[in-house]
Amino acid sequence: MSEKKYNVKLTEKERKQLINLTRRGKSSSARQLNRARVLLLSDENRKKGPMPDSEIFEIFSVSPSTIHRIRSRFANEGLSCTLTEKPKSGRPKQFTGRDAAKITALACSTPPEGHAKWSLRLISCKAVELEYVDSLSYQTVSNILKKNSLSPHLKKQWCIGKITTDFLWCMENVLNLYEIDYDALYPLICFS
Repeated sequence: MSEKKYNVKLTEKERKQLINLTRRGKSSSARQLNRARVLLLSDENRKKGPMPDSEIFEIFSVSPSTIHRIRSRFANEGLSCTLTEKPKSGRPKQFTGRDAAKITALACSTPPEGHAKWSLRLISCKAVELEYVDSLSYQTVSNILKKNSLSPHLKKQWCIGKITTDFLWCMENVLNLYEIDYDALYPLICFS
């Protein structure tokens, strides 16, 4: 195996931080824990010296390239950046939970006059017409309804009785509650 390009030399403070992180366990993601463990075993200041990559690979089943990336990121960006996830590339989420709830409620409502039942295309057109969203494909409607196990083309389906103003008011209250940012002092608990 070739010589390591990036050597990890943890300070006493960093080592304690990583040990505390690995001991807590459940409050961290699996990736974060693996990164912390790899850094601890790769530490040049370890009493036994750094563990060889082959042994780290055997213990954690992470590829040598992952071990290299963890070390590289630690050397170039520091400990906090190494432990946190970088933002993922790709298109940002287009719909909020509120939009999905409105589309689901629409699928469970009475279809427009002249139609016996809702179709995916009809739901997407109606959602745009009602200005729930700017644009919406029928495939996205299918994905939203699939998450809620709804099939508007079937006669037997789970539906909300009547969509009244009281129902809409309650739905909006619940959706507003779920949009509140997390606060450790006042946790949000859901009973269903």
